[in-house]
Formats: sequence, C-alpha cells, structure tokens
Amino acid sequence: MATDRRVIKTRTAIASSFKRLLERNDLEDITIKMICDEANIGRKTFYLHFSDKYELMDQFLNAYLEQLFSACQDLNPNQLEAKTLIWLEFFQTNQRFFANLFRSSSSYLFRQKFYEFTRKSLLNKNLQLDPIELEFIDYGIDGLMEAIVVKNDFDNLPELAKKIAQILLKFENEAK
Repeated sequence: MATDRRVIKTRTAIASSFKRLLERNDLEDITIKMICDEANIGRKTFYLHFSDKYELMDQFLNAYLEQLFSACQDLNPNQLEAKTLIWLEFFQTNQRFFANLFRSSSSYLFRQKFYEFTRKSLLNKNLQLDPIELEFIDYGIDGLMEAIVVKNDFDNLPELAKKIAQILLKFENEAK
C-alpha cells in the first residue's frame, strides 16, 4: 500500500526542519516545540509520526547513512579511493549538521550508528580482519572524520581520500 502524500509531505517537513535546527543548535537544545514551529505543524502531528526527537534522530541518521552506503555500492569494491572521496564529499556537504552531532553530548547515538555503518562498509569489502583490527579501523575512521568535520578541514579532498585509502589498503594487504 502506498504511503499517503500528506504523510510524506509532513515527514519531509519535519526532517528538513530538524536538519536546519541541528545545523544551528546542539541536539540537547532542540525541543519538540522548536521542531514543530520550524516545520509549521502542531505537536500532536509530530507525535503521530515520532515518539520523541531521538526517534526522529535515529530515522534521520538511518536515511543519511543509507544514502551514503548506496552511493558507495555503485562503485566496484576495489575503488576504495573513490568510495573514500564520496564519504568525504558527503561529510563536507553536510558539515554543519555533522559538526554539531560530533560536538553534541548526545553524540553517542550518532557515533554508534556511524560505527555500525563503518563496520558494515568494511565487512562488505570482505577484508579478512580480526575483531580488534576491525574495531581499531572503525574508531580510527570515526576519530578522523570527527577531526575533519569539526575543524571544517576539507582542503584537497582527492589527496585526503588517497591517503586514507592507502592506510586502509595496508590493513587489507596485511590481512591477506
């Protein structure tokens, strides 16, 4: 059964409003009232779609990371540098949003999603890594992305993508 267009329109308005608010505010400071005012909807309407801002955040992050995963899926698994560049461009495009998430005291929600996403991406590459190596890479990518995003340090993305890919390939070569 198709979803009602009004539902899609309302959910899109809520998501867009939430993103705009997250670009300007920490997650902890955003209230349901702020989301409703920004989306021009009533609180009751919000609660018909989401139980709280954390459920909204969860669905929002799932959609973002799925979009990123899909963009990378179109590439050959051996195109690590190209995939890394897609990641960097994605975070650059959404820099203010992700910078606020990284700085937020609720960043654990985002970090857990990002960690799972990174792990899924690495496992999708069929690397023969033991659990400690996989965890090391996951947290290394998280820390590196945080540093780049928070500092807004997106200078020379192709060179940065190349360096990151070279580091990951070292792990891949040692794992074989």
